[in-house]
Amino acid sequence: MLIVHGVLAQTHPFDDAPSIGTMRQLLDVLDHIAPGLRVLSLKEAIPPLPLDSASPPAPSRNITCPSLQSLRLAGKLIDSANLFNHLSLTPTSTVKFECRDSIHETRTRAGSAGVLDIARRLSQHVGRAAEPMVSVRIELVRKTWAITCFKTQDLTGTPPVVLTLASSYGAPEEMPVMVLFQGSGNMFAHVQHLSIVEDTFDLDWASLFERLPRLRSLECRGHPFGPFFDALCDVQPDESGEPRRLPLPELRT
Repeated sequence: MLIVHGVLAQTHPFDDAPSIGTMRQLLDVLDHIAPGLRVLSLKEAIPPLPLDSASPPAPSRNITCPSLQSLRLAGKLIDSANLFNHLSLTPTSTVKFECRDSIHETRTRAGSAGVLDIARRLSQHVGRAAEPMVSVRIELVRKTWAITCFKTQDLTGTPPVVLTLASSYGAPEEMPVMVLFQGSGNMFAHVQHLSIVEDTFDLDWASLFERLPRLRSLECRGHPFGPFFDALCDVQPDESGEPRRLPLPELRT
């Protein structure tokens, strides 16, 4: 078990400030302890990329973690994505990411790139699991979006994937939670139940529904802003030549 909490992973103007080391040093340590490592939790303790980084670089090595049961990374999402790209987990490993980016940073290219990279790697990780994710809960809590994924329809059991993303005041399609879904590939392809918990919220509903082709039940605890019902009821021509196609064909009414 390796747990490191409380070290700020950022450049400090004073020479005597504590240093968390380099990414190479962290990878060397993980490479050494990976065979028996069961829990890895790093909070504000990932060596940061340069501030102008738009996306993580190609991974310098691959570290296999055959015994890892739980991975938790908290900090700037682009730095978490950088470390995550170096790790090879088992299909049963649970992962949790806590974004510590500011609202301003989530509207920059770097902030979006971190979300996209996390989404792509998560899609690969989830795709290897024996049991697909069938339920997702989205909550807006204290200016952060919490996305919790479950393997059960009643939202019980240990969630295999949990993400906390910063909110923003941009357009709905630019919100980190939407960037996550847009870059998720087939990660949510088997989701049958979606629960959204918030008093008022506005998302890119059409894009969200496109990522949930097998959705059967939809629960909204609050007032959905924007073209929610338009996206829900929008009938499009089918590519196969059929005259009509519903956005959520399996949704129960």
